[in-house]
Amino acid sequence: MIRHLLPRSTYGVGAGRPRHAAVRRGLRSAAVTRLVDAAEGVPVHVAGVVAPGPTTPSPVSGRPCVYWQLSLHAGWSWWFASARAEAGVVFRVDDGTAHALVEPRLAQVALAVDRLGRSGRDLSETELRALLVRCGRTETLPGRIWFREAVLVPGDRVHVLGAGVREPDEERVAAADGLRGGAPTRLRVRGAAGVPFLIGDDPRLDR
Repeated sequence: MIRHLLPRSTYGVGAGRPRHAAVRRGLRSAAVTRLVDAAEGVPVHVAGVVAPGPTTPSPVSGRPCVYWQLSLHAGWSWWFASARAEAGVVFRVDDGTAHALVEPRLAQVALAVDRLGRSGRDLSETELRALLVRCGRTETLPGRIWFREAVLVPGDRVHVLGAGVREPDEERVAAADGLRGGAPTRLRVRGAAGVPFLIGDDPRLDR
């Protein structure tokens, strides 16, 4: 269950700086809630560290990550992407008081670029074609193509705003068997109608 890829792929849309600014504004508009105090059924803003767990390799660097974003550009500017793709796995965030599962499907995600380069220098033609396929493109893009890759890896600090739902904590249920107070629960943060679902790693969010 937790290992399933959750792909989101679009192209032909400029979603670089505008998306980052929108996600940052949305996250800043909501106060951070400690996971131990988080209620169910209301929007929750979680800030913590991505915990070790299942990962997926990023398309360019191959880094094990919980989420990656890739954009291909016909020029240096990242305002317009000729091709774009992103995907991730369900991951766990620990804020020091508790942990929550984040189900990133349907989220607006804005991650800092970790690697950039261009075709002919950092990518072979074969590698470029493979990236185009990842973005849902079959035709060859003319001229020099720049790429940008962003990843969210275990150990990174992340902010998540979404709908919080309580569920049994399978990792702690067995250990709590026979204890008073009922079975332990954990928070799962996901998308829901009428609730913004944002994920970002901008360090300015912690200032």
